[in-house]
Amino acid sequence: MLGRSGAWEPSARWLVRLETVRNIEDPITSRGAFSVHLGSGAWSCRVRPLQGSIEKTGLATITLPIAVPTEVGDRFVLFDAGRRMVVAGGLVLDPSPARRPDTSMASAPINTADDRATSLLNARGVDTVERLAAHSGGGSDTSAIAAGKWLFSRSWAESQERRAIDITRSYQETNPLRPGIPKASLASRLRIDQATLESLVDWSDQLSETGAAIMTADFAGTLSDDQELTWQTARRKLKADGFAPGKISDLGVGRELVHALVRRGELEELAEGVFYLPDTLQALIDRVRSFTEPFTVSEFRDALGVTRRHAVPMLEWLDREGITKRRGDDRVVIQSTP
Repeated sequence: MLGRSGAWEPSARWLVRLETVRNIEDPITSRGAFSVHLGSGAWSCRVRPLQGSIEKTGLATITLPIAVPTEVGDRFVLFDAGRRMVVAGGLVLDPSPARRPDTSMASAPINTADDRATSLLNARGVDTVERLAAHSGGGSDTSAIAAGKWLFSRSWAESQERRAIDITRSYQETNPLRPGIPKASLASRLRIDQATLESLVDWSDQLSETGAAIMTADFAGTLSDDQELTWQTARRKLKADGFAPGKISDLGVGRELVHALVRRGELEELAEGVFYLPDTLQALIDRVRSFTEPFTVSEFRDALGVTRRHAVPMLEWLDREGITKRRGDDRVVIQSTP
């Protein structure tokens, strides 16, 4: 079989429609020594009628020992060695169906390549551009939703988005301080892989990705009365400590509460375990911009009255923010343009 590179997507299991020959006496069942003949090729195969048996016409899956290139609309004949005869003619409806085949392909339009691509995507819900083209004979679905290498049927994407939002909101209500539901957990609940989930989230304007978690776009997390009291007490202490705050864990602020406060923009982590209030960081910028000469870490430390534990993370943060720039052992202030 000749074709351009990438034009074929071999598969070893097909959804087919079988039509028995006129002189067959017994219906086709899963029991038989079958072989499928397609083009110039012939392969032994297993046949599983979706309704248990086929007397005249019906749907079945055919499983081959090797993957064979085929596409929607390909015709073949089915031979039964036990009967020593051709028992049916067949039409490929889906070259690579789901474990539970979508039987809508039996009545879907497949006259043109684009018809076949649209029908396949509606049955599968999600597919890659290359695979859909290969299985439809070069067709495309112009109504599909594109997300990276993936194509979604609109009905599938909207249905999965609704389910993802419901699952995510439920998780957020139970775990208000966490950044969102873990991707692996949400993908499992939706019965899709993580790559497909990430593409779905990229398309959706109601879901967003944060690290290894998914959250709804309007999620900010809420603090209980006790957590709010803990935070306000810790905030006053952090404000009083200025440029040399103590360990956040010593203030009774738990890890999940810290993560929630960082997401809300009420804390910023400069290094592991070193947290500052946004107001303190702004005061740091104002203070540093008053420096007129290059300075070392030691000079910076002494000017602010802090230890090296605080000085180094602050300087590295200032470098990242474009406030200072390192030159050898010194740092210089980058003057902001008016």
